Amino acid sequence: MPDDVTWAEVCGLHLPASTQFGPRDTEAGRARGFAHEPAGAVLAALHLTARVSPQTGPHVFVPTLREQVTGPDAAAFADAVHTGYEQTREARQVPYGQPLCPIYASVRGYRLDSYADAAATVRLLIEAPGEGGPRMAAALVALAWLGGDWQLVAPPRGDWATVRTILPSSAAANFTPLPARR
Repeated sequence: MPDDVTWAEVCGLHLPASTQFGPRDTEAGRARGFAHEPAGAVLAALHLTARVSPQTGPHVFVPTLREQVTGPDAAAFADAVHTGYEQTREARQVPYGQPLCPIYASVRGYRLDSYADAAATVRLLIEAPGEGGPRMAAALVALAWLGGDWQLVAPPRGDWATVRTILPSSAAANFTPLPARR
């Protein structure tokens, strides 16, 4: 993780950011301008994954899905995010367009599984509330370097469950923890 870490909040989720590695542009809830190197890929994985959450609302997830998600399952992924938003919005009786914050999960760590000029994979260690206490999972986030920036590769069939593994809390030792928030 870079030395110049600051923190950005996305729907209650605190994410590290760096002037050197990105995102350099966060206008209108977006995250663009990541460095073409491993630290930029890690930050892109964190920021883009958060911004395609249904909780962020369509003003954030729609342009992110349209401009920063790629791959053969991008349309299925967009459909899944829209459906998740609609179901939660209706259940909570929230007007269309409003965010559904907060994001209840938090990112505890990461592991850069692979890195090349055109692609990277980052495994995120996520903690979320569950029955009997917090639960840990790892999500494999694939990225592609396209158009001068990192883009999220949609998970297979547009479903995060295809790249998520439930882990025991002891597995946290296999991940680099995010720096402490100051």
